Amino acid sequence: MTGFATIYLALIVFVTQKLANRWSLKRYTTLTATHDNLLSWSGLGSALNNLYLQLSVPASIIGTLSITGYLGLITVIHVTTPALVSVVTFNLSTPSMAQTLGVPQWNQSDHDLISAYMERVVSFLPWIHNLDDTIGLFNGSLYDVLQDINLGNGSATVSAIGFNITCGYLPGINTKVELVEGELSWKISFELPISSAYFSSTGPNIIQIYTAVNNSIVLYTTNDVVDSHGQKGSPVTLKQPMGPNSTVSQLQFLQCSKSLVYQQGTVNTQSRKLDPSSLQPSAYKTHSNWQRYDNLQSFSAEETLIGSNMWSDFLTSDSTTMFIPVNDNQTEGIDYMSDIEEYLMQELGLDPSWISSKSASTSTSILELHNIENSLSALVAAIFWIVGHITPGSMVLKYGSDPTHPWTIVQPTLFANSTVIQQSDSYCRLNLNISFLAVGFGASVLLFLLAIPYFIVPTYKDEISNTGLLHVIWMFRHHHNLEHLLPHVPYPTDNNLRLAGLVRAQVCLQTPDVANTMLVARRHPEEHDEDNYCGDGLCPPPTRNERGVYPPAAIKNQQTLCITCHLILILLHMVLLGVWFHPHAEHSIIFPINLQGSMGSIITAVATGLGTVYLSGLIFLVQRITIQRCLQAEETLTATHDNILAWSGLGSALATVYEQFSIPASVKRSALILGYLTVVLVLHLTTPLLFSVEEYDSSTMLTIHTHGVPELNTSVSLNNTMQFINQNMAFLPWIGNLQESEKLGLLNGSLYDTLETFTPRGMPTQVHGVGFNISCSGFNCWQLHKNWKLGSTFPIVEVLIGTPLAWGISGHIQQLSLIQKYSIDNDPEGSSAPVLSSGSVNVQKNQSAARLNLSIRAVSLGLVASITLCILAIILCQGPTVPTRFFNGMGILHVFWLFHNHRELADQLEQVEEPITQNLRAAGMIRVQLLGDYNVGMQSE
Repeated sequence: MTGFATIYLALIVFVTQKLANRWSLKRYTTLTATHDNLLSWSGLGSALNNLYLQLSVPASIIGTLSITGYLGLITVIHVTTPALVSVVTFNLSTPSMAQTLGVPQWNQSDHDLISAYMERVVSFLPWIHNLDDTIGLFNGSLYDVLQDINLGNGSATVSAIGFNITCGYLPGINTKVELVEGELSWKISFELPISSAYFSSTGPNIIQIYTAVNNSIVLYTTNDVVDSHGQKGSPVTLKQPMGPNSTVSQLQFLQCSKSLVYQQGTVNTQSRKLDPSSLQPSAYKTHSNWQRYDNLQSFSAEETLIGSNMWSDFLTSDSTTMFIPVNDNQTEGIDYMSDIEEYLMQELGLDPSWISSKSASTSTSILELHNIENSLSALVAAIFWIVGHITPGSMVLKYGSDPTHPWTIVQPTLFANSTVIQQSDSYCRLNLNISFLAVGFGASVLLFLLAIPYFIVPTYKDEISNTGLLHVIWMFRHHHNLEHLLPHVPYPTDNNLRLAGLVRAQVCLQTPDVANTMLVARRHPEEHDEDNYCGDGLCPPPTRNERGVYPPAAIKNQQTLCITCHLILILLHMVLLGVWFHPHAEHSIIFPINLQGSMGSIITAVATGLGTVYLSGLIFLVQRITIQRCLQAEETLTATHDNILAWSGLGSALATVYEQFSIPASVKRSALILGYLTVVLVLHLTTPLLFSVEEYDSSTMLTIHTHGVPELNTSVSLNNTMQFINQNMAFLPWIGNLQESEKLGLLNGSLYDTLETFTPRGMPTQVHGVGFNISCSGFNCWQLHKNWKLGSTFPIVEVLIGTPLAWGISGHIQQLSLIQKYSIDNDPEGSSAPVLSSGSVNVQKNQSAARLNLSIRAVSLGLVASITLCILAIILCQGPTVPTRFFNGMGILHVFWLFHNHRELADQLEQVEEPITQNLRAAGMIRVQLLGDYNVGMQSE
């Protein structure tokens, strides 16, 4: 991009320069203005120098300013072009097919075998919250799961089924309260579908599922249930309050039915998780209205597993864990909650604290009808998800059977399906920087506006089409009237020549027809005559330092300055190379990751801008010295003409080298000038590539607390801890369902410390671990490791054989919080997990940041180019160091002065009738020395 832009801009400058020079020659203006305009096109340095000269002799302020502005805008476009386009990464989606597993379905015609399996696996419900990922389950919906776990980043639209639970109130009457087997029982009479039932005493914040009726369930709660309008659903008022201190005075009965909602959603192919916002239509409810159950729409059972009435059978099963009681313990009989009721109560946030406090201090919450429906929906979805995705272990599958039937249990299958996934792969693409695009666009528009005056096509043929040395000498030789336009100037300093050239003339001679030639040139009436021009004080004798004669020391200083500037350029690249080998000392310059793009563009623009300005200065210095050397050397006029014209730009240099094929006047030096400008072009390309801003991982040290091996909790009784251990032993058959990320702290036969907080992009760190070395001999088993804290306190080594149990009792696996708080299996105070030993560890965390980066290729290429540039500059600047007149360029006024003082130079061009470049170059093949040794003149003065 930069190379193309540089070449294209060089071509634009070349074309515009030729048009502008023709335009300047045709204008009726002063010779000084024409001189300044033509000389300004030699480069930005020359343009700035001529603009500065307007302060002393303001001959062409607007002209030089517009040319300087034009070349300055070219520099601006040079700076913005490298930062205009950048390469950024993006994700490109490609479609492909992927297999999915959906909802569970019947595996065979004997549904009782699957029912027996489901009764076994539903006991996993209290443990489900230990899973980090329940892929395929979201709230009250089941969605298809991608089978391939290595799909990479992308998305896929999958099918889903939501469980819509609709509840209505069931009106009833408490007809009497009587003793049944020594316990108070409340008889409630209902209309259909059930007639009457007896209920034992219970306390606040309790919800229980009573029975299943025709693809629906009947449940009741001791709490108030309101709809979205705050209305109650006709609760049953009790003749005699129940519960601790008679705190329950009414029961709310509900009858709920299930229907299926067919949905679609989008899953991430990498995590395989559902995007919650994509699930449509939603089965989650945000409002509700109370209605009698028989006024609600009824749904019949379907033939599928999830559409059958098996859900209601499971919700009303007698599966209990004998953990949490539901009555107020006033009698010897105790009724316990089922696993399903414990899960439902925890979903609703019910906390029956009266179970442990034995008092009526429980804060009763008001339940909303749609929250009950959503919780039942989540419960049903969780049960069917467990049935399809959780297995109790291979031994149970192979040899397990229903305790009441002699046949083997059968696992349901998952519905196989396929979907189209849009897999995202990282690619790179071009990205436009709008800021630099706007600057470049503005500069291009201004560039066009400044060039408009040069586009005017003349209606006549120009006599000459260029402004080289030979062209100007030809004009002097064939149009003697031009000679009188410039008075005699004995001291050709830039200031004296520009003062003398303040005469109006139209230098480019126009030929409306080939036969006639017209010269338009006149002086201002107020201007001095040639004879007394310098006698009026306008051209005073200069001091020694202003004579236009440079001693050898001054010439040597010019050359030394030029070479020093080139050596500085080499030194800069060597410093950058040393920075890269330091190693990469530039990496200490760090930016926030969000500034990577903007800082990269700014650094590129600054480097390009500084490089462009510095290289323009180098060209200006070498150009001046080289032109001076050409004038001092004894060579043909054509060679001097070619060498001076080649410095007008890369395009002119290419054209000059091309012309050497026809007349080889200055092959070596024009090739050197072309090589110099080409190397400058290479440096223009390498400078924007020197620096980039790259992303990297920045490391910081963090102190993270750790959890280690379990220790006894001295604040509770030993029985509480043993009760927790006994309860968690029930998880052993399910531990194979945990993923590796869910078994942190457990590795084969060892426990290791786990970090208290997750540290994204953290580096590996060392932690402590404890291994279990169990040795058995005969009937005795003992533990050899002495660091097991529980084993050294009381003898439970026998139950620790196998680390999965040790990992479970260490607090990594827990049942529902209600079971831990209110279980009275062994202790009425509930169970208590062991405490985990605490510690800390230093973790090295990586985070994305941006830093400055040097390109070794760009630095190396730039170093080679800088050395080559210095060598070419030394060759071009070689020449005599004798005292000589030093022209600050080779403008039209300088040529006019040379013609005045060396009229014999133009004699060779007298026979050229048609001043085309080829004819003039052929006629100029005579050897001359335009500027000689001025020692004699200096001595005489």
